[in-house]
Amino acid sequence: MPPQPKLESFISDDSSFYGDEDEISEMEDRAAEFDPIRYWRTSHSTNLAVIAYSQRLAAENRPSTECLDGATIIETEVTQRHPHDGREYCRQATESVASFINRLPPSTTKAADIGPWIFIANREAPRPVVPNIDRLIENGGRLLEDFEEDLAEIQNEPKSKSSAGKAAVTRKINSKRRKLETDLLQTARDNGLATGKWMLFPSAESLDETWAAVADATAKGTLGIEAKVATDPENGASSKPRLICVYTRDFWDKEDVRRVLLKLVDMGVVSKAKGSSARPIYYKCDVYTHLNIMSGNKWGLKPTLCSSTEVLANKL
Repeated sequence: MPPQPKLESFISDDSSFYGDEDEISEMEDRAAEFDPIRYWRTSHSTNLAVIAYSQRLAAENRPSTECLDGATIIETEVTQRHPHDGREYCRQATESVASFINRLPPSTTKAADIGPWIFIANREAPRPVVPNIDRLIENGGRLLEDFEEDLAEIQNEPKSKSSAGKAAVTRKINSKRRKLETDLLQTARDNGLATGKWMLFPSAESLDETWAAVADATAKGTLGIEAKVATDPENGASSKPRLICVYTRDFWDKEDVRRVLLKLVDMGVVSKAKGSSARPIYYKCDVYTHLNIMSGNKWGLKPTLCSSTEVLANKL
């Protein structure tokens, strides 16, 4: 057999195999600046491939299902899938709550890196039906347009300058508005969107602590079906209060809405005190979020269903 040529005979010092001088210099600078400890603490733990591998490893280590009947096997497999699986901004099935919070602390997790929200779910809770958002927005938008037309018609009617006449107009408008509120909530339910959320606004100083408490209670199934917290927007608002949403399955279920609020009070993240110094929180239906019904809207609608003050006073 003839002698095999050496690799060095193909790649000389002048070869472009290693890149030109600029490329070599750039790679050397990147190697010098690389911090492996920081990488393992941040980028590695949020890498989707790493998360997926952890889930696959957990699946491989599950007890064998060979002795189970077919229905049990199907049920077991279904319960192991969740909409949050594989999503970098969500807690994964193989993650402890502590690891999840350490991986994505809301005070320092940037929206540019992970998106606007961090999510955690109660994985044991039955999942809400998938809503028809497009039809909801279409039907809800039509209801809002109809109300605008009714409002314009009432306002164009001959006006009485007497107090009684003005009061009659106000009553007519308020009656139309109450019907609109009822119709919007019914449209939401007809289209499979019955979820709503209690909204917390902890200070920047208490954000991580409050989120840790909410996340832990959500994962344990003692709070709502899901929770999310806003990430750092990096627009100068990092020091401002940040939004945490605690979701309930059905805004029609007043007892469950109240139960979640009382749990937040017991956890110490919502005040039960009365008076001007007490800061209430508010419950908003998701239909209002999708229809962009905010504070000060042109329809005169309350953007929230109720406040913690009202619920604690049994006014819901």
